[in-house]
Amino acid sequence: MINAIHLPLPTNGEARLDELNKFLVRIRQDETTIPEELALSLLDASLVETDGHVFAVIWAILEKAPPIEQVIQRATETLQNSKGLGRDSSLRYLWRVRPENRSELLKKYDEDLDPYVQHALARCEAELNSKNAFERWIQLIQSQTSTSDLDEIIPYELAAVATHADLVRLELIDHQMGGNETCQRALEIIRNS
Repeated sequence: MINAIHLPLPTNGEARLDELNKFLVRIRQDETTIPEELALSLLDASLVETDGHVFAVIWAILEKAPPIEQVIQRATETLQNSKGLGRDSSLRYLWRVRPENRSELLKKYDEDLDPYVQHALARCEAELNSKNAFERWIQLIQSQTSTSDLDEIIPYELAAVATHADLVRLELIDHQMGGNETCQRALEIIRNS
């Protein structure tokens, strides 16, 4: 099963993303751990990757490898580079493979200006404390630094963790912001679920 991914990866971005996504689904279904050799090959592929979606899938696959110091170091370097591609993916990777460092990650990147890092922190926090995740997503909406792709995802994330009290608060925030599209979509999803 592990040999089901063909390296080197296709050069066409869509084909590369498709192959990686299929592989990720298979290893998640089988709860497979990938071998170190494959993890290091994927790490090498990530060094030259320019497509953020492909980069994210590579790091999601790397989560299925045992912790490898070289991979952890690369994730740390990527996260520390404020202009680097895939800081959010690197943060999620470190969250998963180094759970003992979670409070340090939260503290260090709590006020990071990158909306993708804030979204990644919210997703990570949702595993432990949905209220904190909700607050981080609200701050991201209110800061108006979000991006169109995050604006598509955040309403579903909010709906997944919102309580009745959060619904009322979200309505108030939407009103205060003069009709925020992200808030309105989240409210619609919550009401229809």
